[in-house]
Amino acid sequence: MRVIHCGAEIITEVDLNDDKAKMAKKCSMTHFVKLSKPPGGQSETEAIIELTKTEKSAFGDVYNSFNVIGNAQVMHDTLD
Repeated sequence: MRVIHCGAEIITEVDLNDDKAKMAKKCSMTHFVKLSKPPGGQSETEAIIELTKTEKSAFGDVYNSFNVIGNAQVMHDTLD
């Protein structure tokens, strides 16, 4: 699915496996956050907030998120 054609500007993959970034790039991913090593020593949540901050939203805007690992903490973080 090419969500970029639907108006998405930032498409972020959050994963443990760097190899999945190659596949996600083919599906229009624009940013990759490695769970075990987020940029700048940030938490995964902080890294996504930084990627999605705008002048209108200092806390970032994530309109849609998909969790396919079933981890309760990750599900909680995506809603916060």
